[in-house]
Amino acid sequence: MYEPDLLTLANNKVGKVPFNHDVFDRAVRKVFDKKDFTPEMLAESEIRALIEETYNALNGAIDTAIKTETPPELTAALQNNAFVFSGFKTYHSLSEVGLQLTDSNGNVKSFDTFRKDVEAIDKRYNTNYLYAEYNHALHTSQMAVKWHDIMEDGDRYNLQYRTAGDERVRSDHAALDNTTLPPSDDFWKSYLPPNGWNCRCTVEQVLRDDYPMSDPEMAKAAGDACTDEPKMRMFRYNAGQEMTVFPKKHPYLPKGCGDCPRKGGLSLGRVPNSEQCRACDATQEACRTHEESTLNDKLRNLLTKRGSELTRLLREIIASHRFKEVENHSGVRSAIDQSDPDYAPLIACADKAVGHGYNVAMLPNPKGFRTPDFILYNRKFIAAYDVKTISGQNSVSNRLSESIGQTNRVILNMATTYNARTLAKDLRSYFETNKDAVDVIIFKGGAFIRIDRTTVLSKKFVPQFIKQYSKKK
Repeated sequence: MYEPDLLTLANNKVGKVPFNHDVFDRAVRKVFDKKDFTPEMLAESEIRALIEETYNALNGAIDTAIKTETPPELTAALQNNAFVFSGFKTYHSLSEVGLQLTDSNGNVKSFDTFRKDVEAIDKRYNTNYLYAEYNHALHTSQMAVKWHDIMEDGDRYNLQYRTAGDERVRSDHAALDNTTLPPSDDFWKSYLPPNGWNCRCTVEQVLRDDYPMSDPEMAKAAGDACTDEPKMRMFRYNAGQEMTVFPKKHPYLPKGCGDCPRKGGLSLGRVPNSEQCRACDATQEACRTHEESTLNDKLRNLLTKRGSELTRLLREIIASHRFKEVENHSGVRSAIDQSDPDYAPLIACADKAVGHGYNVAMLPNPKGFRTPDFILYNRKFIAAYDVKTISGQNSVSNRLSESIGQTNRVILNMATTYNARTLAKDLRSYFETNKDAVDVIIFKGGAFIRIDRTTVLSKKFVPQFIKQYSKKK
């Protein structure tokens, strides 16, 4: 699948990517025990572990490209694409393993003979191919993140194609060197690097007056020539625009799928009982289970992290593919079902947060442990909050106490009139009781009030709060 020269380093050794080959061995044993391999076996624990192992290797590449300010939607899309890719790669590799179960006479091989015969498959898929796929995931993720940053500036700067500039640069890539066009030019839809396996090309923003503009038609011709071979045409895509790591025309992925109604991951056409759709169903189910398990693990760790570690964890959580855009509620993404009894008041509170400049991720409530309700975030801020809708008199003190051990930040969504002096005393009591409390946000009608520890413990807090809370808005 990948050319040998592209899999080889300068010292003539194939590059290594961390991969536990024992996981492959256990999957092989499962295939041998079943005496067959079918798409439905992707749901077996031993096979799913192989999907996870492949994904972990590729996600290691993605993770190096992700920055604190990278949009969570982009992170989620890249990771989801890598997981689906890993599922189909596992399907293809184990399909080949299944073909090795019998000898030329149709007799089932002994396990020792079978295991020896599939060693070449293990090396090809999980050493050689994985090296090229890891490098591609690394470079593509970097370019996807860079493209997002470029889009922030629009056409204020031109974009210039640059090679690595050494003797290893391929001649057809060298022909693209210094191509300079605005980001809005169609050239970048197809020829944003990488333009091949282990391509090291990149792009840089340049001042419009510093370099002459390239001829778009000549640039396109050079791009076409660079990817002219049939197996290279799959690279004609923009990872940043499509928010995907691997091209849709990669040999692992199904072809001739038409318009599939399935959302997310891949666009696959439904063909009842076809092997590719059965493989897709199993892969998507593995992806859903992976997302749920990973998200729950991260939610458990929320109260154990501080500082930059907490910020990173929060951004990983909101990057989960489990969060879906909530229709008619711009800026709100949810991982809870509309049938949840708390859904309506949470959505109402989320809309208020959006109105004050935040995006909102509504968190699920897994069984067995308590979690915050919201993560509020924008380009400069991210934090988790417990939400308390206040509808009764003299209830704030108890509601604030309920949040201790769940999160150190609380939103009070005031759905009733409330005595300002009593509320001020309740807030002060909460901060005195909970030494880890960071802040409390109060939504009162259209008003937004944030109270932190320094504010609440000042001598003039009560009269100042009463004045602020009593303002009409």
